[in-house]
Amino acid sequence: MTLAGLQGVAAAAGQLMLVVGVALLATAGLAVVPAVLNARRRARALRSTVIASRHDLIDALDRMSDGVSEAGGHVADLARVLRWLRHPLVAATFQWYRRRRRH
Repeated sequence: MTLAGLQGVAAAAGQLMLVVGVALLATAGLAVVPAVLNARRRARALRSTVIASRHDLIDALDRMSDGVSEAGGHVADLARVLRWLRHPLVAATFQWYRRRRRH
């Protein structure tokens, strides 16, 4: 075989390998499409779940903040009552009532 004949065979083999490579790439791409679509669907579902959970968390934090501020008001009222109950005149009044009930 001559050099021109070998070059022709090599060119034909190169073109054949190029066609086979493109066919393999197209087949691999088509094989991946269902997995990509499934991953995309799951990612969208996860995103909506995360957004809903974020809203739930914000609502829970708001409720907790309201509860803490409300409890703070109750604690202040209770502290005021306890301060009054610790006053010596209040203690003396309770002792007086206790002595009176015994007699």
